[in-house]
Amino acid sequence: MEEYFYIDDSEQQQGPVNGNDLRKYGVTEKTLVWRAGMENWQPAGSVPELSVIFVQPPAPPISSSSSAKPENEASRERPQAHTDFVGKPDNYLIWAILTTILCCLPLGIVAIVYSSKVDTLWSAGDKIGAKEAADKSKLFSILSLVIGIVSITIGFFMGVASAFFGI
Repeated sequence: MEEYFYIDDSEQQQGPVNGNDLRKYGVTEKTLVWRAGMENWQPAGSVPELSVIFVQPPAPPISSSSSAKPENEASRERPQAHTDFVGKPDNYLIWAILTTILCCLPLGIVAIVYSSKVDTLWSAGDKIGAKEAADKSKLFSILSLVIGIVSITIGFFMGVASAFFGI
């Protein structure tokens, strides 16, 4: 079986490790893995060659500090694993609060709700969920800002039209 690299619980890249031995290193079906020839990192359970190892009972784990580090030039040229997860994503709380107060109350509140979920999800280890919540907080903050600006602009022009035409 091919040798794979994997991302451990502390978001560190480990390997290469023979595909048959991945479970010994604590790799689960959701652990991101990569090998030469793959375009991107993928959950181990979605790699057809590795699906067999998750049917068998797990082997006792081996400390990831004992795994071999890549030494050849080709292994250094592999893609980076989800650079979004290098650190906790911004929760955009300040933007959510400002757009709620200054622009559009309903969408701003939605932005605040998603913003408050980021830290909770990150602490619980749900890095993908935290990233998605951060993205939604950013989206709703931007939508709130745009709707607020459009509303203020329309109100301004209606006021000018009212004063000018006596409507």
